[in-house]
Amino acid sequence: MREGEVGAAASRRAGDQATMIKGMIDGLEQKLGSDSHDLEGWLRLIRARSVSNEAEKARASLQLAMAIFKDEPASLQALQGLAKELELN
Repeated sequence: MREGEVGAAASRRAGDQATMIKGMIDGLEQKLGSDSHDLEGWLRLIRARSVSNEAEKARASLQLAMAIFKDEPASLQALQGLAKELELN
């Protein structure tokens, strides 16, 4: 491979990896739906969206999770702690 081909191959692999990660995050979001009581799943989704530079989607997921867990103080505390850690407030 020539130098330009190596760079193109590396870039394609990075793009493939980004697509795969996005698919995994979207799949987790679908699995959770809009009423799942899987706190760990919500925490993973919010963190993944934040790390993937999708702050608005992370905030939307946080708000939905907080509505789902509104009557569970320990769960709300975990969500609020993650929001603070990720600076989503």
